Amino acid sequence: MRKILILLFLFTAFAGKIVAQEEFKIMQYNLLYYGLEIFSCDNTNNNTTDKNNNLEIILGYAQPDILCVNELGKSNANADNLLNNALNSYGSKTYARATLTGNSSITNMIFYNTEKFILTGQETTYSYPRSINIYKFRYTEAAYGGTNPPEFTVISAHLKAGNNNDDEQDRRNSINNVMARIDQLGAGNYFFTGDLNMYSSSDAGFQKMTNYSNATLNFYDPINQLGSWSNNSAYTNYHTQSSHYSGSCAVGGGLDDRFDFVMISADVKNGTKKLSYKPGSYETIGQDGDHFNSSVNWGGNNAVSTTIASALYEMSDHLPVIMTVAVANPNVNINKINTLTIKYNNPVTKALNLEIKNGNKQNFEIKIYSISGQLVLQTRVKTNTAAVQMQSLAKGIYFMQLSNGQSVKTIKIVKQ
Repeated sequence: MRKILILLFLFTAFAGKIVAQEEFKIMQYNLLYYGLEIFSCDNTNNNTTDKNNNLEIILGYAQPDILCVNELGKSNANADNLLNNALNSYGSKTYARATLTGNSSITNMIFYNTEKFILTGQETTYSYPRSINIYKFRYTEAAYGGTNPPEFTVISAHLKAGNNNDDEQDRRNSINNVMARIDQLGAGNYFFTGDLNMYSSSDAGFQKMTNYSNATLNFYDPINQLGSWSNNSAYTNYHTQSSHYSGSCAVGGGLDDRFDFVMISADVKNGTKKLSYKPGSYETIGQDGDHFNSSVNWGGNNAVSTTIASALYEMSDHLPVIMTVAVANPNVNINKINTLTIKYNNPVTKALNLEIKNGNKQNFEIKIYSISGQLVLQTRVKTNTAAVQMQSLAKGIYFMQLSNGQSVKTIKIVKQ
């Protein structure tokens, strides 16, 4: 039964992505010593088989396109274990990961949907006690539905824990290093994710992010919930740690700290470079506001099902946060796009037969992309009907992009 549920989750996720290519989800999650036996965490109370099973349930519910994680045990085996058994279950190859780097036994990692994104580069910035990772992405033209797709950068950090002056200064120094690097890279679409271990927005590191000397590079809290978050019932809807009231491996005390964030740059806030935060989409998964200083699954949960709440409890002592990013339509004239109607056969065995409605007879360019974004076929037609031969293409899922020089339309094609 569980396998059927997971397959349903994955099918729903895939179907949703085909319909709504104008959005993507980015998720941040501290995994609690994934793949490590350390302190009181061992193979009995924190084994990766159980963690994969629980994470698979959570991801099936959340359906992120980008997953940023902290506290991954630093080994390629751990990264691949999570990729293959929680994200790419049952032979899927949708998700990929970055190269593993870091200066600690626990590291950051990013996993991404290859149907939508290409990882174009990555680097690390020095930070104590753990380096900060910078990942650069570009939308595939097939998923974007046009040329010049947006680019963006995801920063993943796990800053120094603790609430004394030295800890706060360590966080400030780490933020200072990464902001200096952003200053060199220049303004753009940035997402700053991580377990930041900050107790309030007055933390010196948070102030460095949000009030940088170059104001165009400032980061913003998408939900604008600034203040003293720690053990403050005014922020119960946003606390991410701890999902456990007590436990041997997990930190106890119940939900009373907001440590986990997805912050956005000014360009994302203002939507000036094709990407923008979708209002109302920021969510602490499993946080219903009724579990202040208690376990996320105690007495039921009003935000998620019992199954999800249990998976969150068993997976980690942090709750994941997720938000949706809106993608600007690649075409200038939306009215012309909406009036371009296409009739076509789907699935396709030999030829894709097209009938283009509501358009004058003109030249149309047809591009067909593989699910990985590779251009596999390109042709031009001069009438409103066409038969595009696809015999040479392997069975699978493709995206067809139709353009008349003024508007572009992208549809999903299944080749049998």
